Amino acid sequence: MTLAEIDKLLPNGFHDADLMSLTIDYVARTVGMKMELSYSGPDDGPEVPRYKPGTVLALGLHFCILESPCAKYDFNAPGPLWVSGYETKSTPQLMEAFDKQLLAKLPSDAFVYTFFVHDWNAFIHISADSAEFAWDDGGQLSQ
Repeated sequence: MTLAEIDKLLPNGFHDADLMSLTIDYVARTVGMKMELSYSGPDDGPEVPRYKPGTVLALGLHFCILESPCAKYDFNAPGPLWVSGYETKSTPQLMEAFDKQLLAKLPSDAFVYTFFVHDWNAFIHISADSAEFAWDDGGQLSQ
């Protein structure tokens, strides 16, 4: 599974998610992300949680690029980062930002996925072989 595939299975994708933590393990070649994900829709009642915690794990890491925050933004504010996700290959403007030689060296089945950090006006780019997702309460993704 890829991050784009997980995005499609989440109730609201990675749109307007709160990134609580990001952990890179270069030896295990993984990126772990603890997130609070938008869960309810406009017609859901108060019994449906607005946000729900989940964990994303990218496996077979090729790179994780964290762009520096824009100095005009309040990047020092405490709390989670407000992010939204995008399938990088389907967004030409994002693809133009990458060195073509870097992309050419990725395995053919590797994905590249981008999170826009609204609080920074910057991006986090992740390339890996596969990804997994789990709701923290043990719930399953709908397929």
